[in-house]
Amino acid sequence: GLGGMGGGVIYMRVTQVLDNSGTIQANGGDAPSGVAAGGGSGGSIRVDVNVITGYGRFQVNGGKGSVDGNNIAGGGGAGGRMAIYLTNNNTYVGTFEAYGGAGGNNIAQPGGAGTVYTYHQYYDSSSLIIDNNGISSQPVRSNVIDWTRLDYEGCRTWLSPDDATMAQSIDQQYRFDEIQMFGGAHLAIESSTFLTSGVLPRIYSTFFIGDRTCTLHVGNNQIMNLTRSKLDLPFSTFVYPTGWVGLADLTIVFGVDIHLFGTMHHVQNITMYGQGNLYIYNGSSAYNGSATAAGNDYYFDTVRVEDLSFAHFWIDPSIHVKMRLFAREIYVEGGGVIEATYLETRAVNLTIDAGGTFTATGLGYNTTHALRTGQNGTNGVINPGAGTSSFTGATGAGHGGSGGRGQTYGLTVGQPHDDIYEPNDFGSCGGNELSSTGVKVGDGGKGGGVLWFDISNTLFLDGVISSDGTDVTTLRAGGGSGGSVWIYTHILAGEGRTTAHGGDGGLDWNFGGGGGAGGRVAIYYNLNYTLSDFRYKGSGGVGYEPGGAATTFIWNRLFSHRTLITDNDGKVPVLNRNYLFRLVSAITYEDAFGRYFDYDNIQLAGARTWVMPESGNHLYAGSSHQYRFEEIQIYGGSHLAFLGQNVTHFANISFIALLGDRTGVQHVGYNQTFDLRRDELDMPFSLWAYNGSYTVLAPTLYLHGVYIQMSGIMANVVNLTVRHYGEFFANNMGSTESKAPCWFSFFWVRVQDTGIYHMETHTTREPGMVLETTITNVEGGGLIIGTDVLHYALNVTIDDGGVFSSDELGYHQRDGVVTDP
Repeated sequence: GLGGMGGGVIYMRVTQVLDNSGTIQANGGDAPSGVAAGGGSGGSIRVDVNVITGYGRFQVNGGKGSVDGNNIAGGGGAGGRMAIYLTNNNTYVGTFEAYGGAGGNNIAQPGGAGTVYTYHQYYDSSSLIIDNNGISSQPVRSNVIDWTRLDYEGCRTWLSPDDATMAQSIDQQYRFDEIQMFGGAHLAIESSTFLTSGVLPRIYSTFFIGDRTCTLHVGNNQIMNLTRSKLDLPFSTFVYPTGWVGLADLTIVFGVDIHLFGTMHHVQNITMYGQGNLYIYNGSSAYNGSATAAGNDYYFDTVRVEDLSFAHFWIDPSIHVKMRLFAREIYVEGGGVIEATYLETRAVNLTIDAGGTFTATGLGYNTTHALRTGQNGTNGVINPGAGTSSFTGATGAGHGGSGGRGQTYGLTVGQPHDDIYEPNDFGSCGGNELSSTGVKVGDGGKGGGVLWFDISNTLFLDGVISSDGTDVTTLRAGGGSGGSVWIYTHILAGEGRTTAHGGDGGLDWNFGGGGGAGGRVAIYYNLNYTLSDFRYKGSGGVGYEPGGAATTFIWNRLFSHRTLITDNDGKVPVLNRNYLFRLVSAITYEDAFGRYFDYDNIQLAGARTWVMPESGNHLYAGSSHQYRFEEIQIYGGSHLAFLGQNVTHFANISFIALLGDRTGVQHVGYNQTFDLRRDELDMPFSLWAYNGSYTVLAPTLYLHGVYIQMSGIMANVVNLTVRHYGEFFANNMGSTESKAPCWFSFFWVRVQDTGIYHMETHTTREPGMVLETTITNVEGGGLIIGTDVLHYALNVTIDDGGVFSSDELGYHQRDGVVTDP
């Protein structure tokens, strides 16, 4: 059917008084009912008058669209144009209406608002009024205009090239004393192709009034100049890539949004609050001096983000360079958020209050980058720690640790990468959930982004700085890995936390996905004023197997105190059955089916935290894998390992202070030295020391609630006490220093209640173990157990309840015959 008819034209010249208490109208017609037709557009009204009075209405409204029996609807007609030129307004209290018509249903678009221009000749004052009467809660398909297809851009109000010849807007230089925008209207300029060379369309107004529901669009090669000392922005603003907007020295963003693709100028201090938001996109800039800023650079004096508001700095990590934020003071108050993909922040002071968040969570690599996994992008290798996709349980992504395994054996876990001292990598995506035919049916979790801070005075953190990976929303996908947080500050204060958690994998009962690994955090400061509640967190996500924990490296430069922290919040690797049919958490081992795994083959070594070769080549490690820390902290079931260069795997690791909750594990690989020498040591975490390793411990060593698996050389231990669920494993090829393989020599071995000294070996493939002591004491509840043991001692005491046993460790029918699954 036919659509609604358009409105006509009314031109009134009244030399004295126009008293309008009725209606002067040139409205578009509604579409006929029962058909999917569009409404007619409003017409035109121009009035030249000396005095206007009354309480009536002037109308150039668009007509309504209609809907047919299949619920297919036409759009609303646009509002028309109105211009009122008057000498005096003698108490006119009526309305000027140029509303768009409603669409035929809630899917069809309404028409864009028309324009109402008033010019008060006595005061030489002009106003532009745009009001769409709140006609739809979703008036446009997209808030972003596609300037190449304006014929598809419905529900907008346009200042057209026809205006360029008017005295008030020559060359589209629009100047108003007042702009009023209401009711969800969108205002934009359609650039003329006949402008004077070098002239750009420009809009300027002295005053602004609005209800915070509208949007002003500043297109490519257009200028909006709102510079003044203070501005409470009453409408949202889109600034397109080559657009330019000048705002106030103090700009307040309350209940509206600024979307910056282009350039923002003149703003010294910007405050977002009350759901006011700042969106910053790649290639844009902001500056407040005479010099311009390069793309992705943003200069302010003060940035303040308050409750329910946020500032968002977005790039695509695979193709865009980082953004840089410069300010004297940055405040993130309770409920406020700054989020960024890759942001370098330089400030004198940064304050993040309780409830405030500075985050890059989920803004690293994701599954849209998966097709280019392993390729080089702008910021290095894309998705370097991506998990493996699967129908039967994908693996989690890696970063500071390795990702967790999915429930099906044999898939490569997301691999670790990046430097503990200067972390600068994005988190990666977890493996996707696939259908049985290999089609993606669910996305892996997203990786965290990169946050870099240089705070010349004080970082006061009562809130959170985070770069976490995200959880999955399907049952078999892998979690994303945490990103990077790198901080330099003079003073670190507060009781907040930093986090680089991995995301959770899917929890399907039969084919669960792996958790994403934590990321990497490095913090350098001179003075530490943090309170006891301050935390450095970075656990792997849960899954069939969790991801490995993040690394947190902290350097107090004033006291040259270096600390390495890893905490997996109680999440531990899935155990493997070795050739002795024991369940173990080893990295280097032979499994029950004869498959051999070591540091050259960590593709299946999920849920570990890794220090990578690039850290060993760093200046802080002597450029030669000489790791020196004043303190190490291992908590929450975390497993920490150092990966040396290929082939040699050399690393030398030493600490002064050790802290732990007795649930963590340190791994010492082939050709690696782990130096904990001191007079006495109560181990706060467990230890895997592999064949070819060298471990220096204390002359007096206590194992309480922890274990040592010794397959390498152990030095400096004279007296060994194993107690209270502590365990010592004297493994094949292990020994104390200066002894043959499989030979351990001590002055005193004491095994107390619930402690165990192990010497199990393979009955056909390995020699037995030798235990040489001056004194051996097995107290009540203690146990020494071995397969083939030769014990030399001056005195042996086995108390009531103590046991020295070789029960059920002889030949088994499986010895020599192993069937692969």
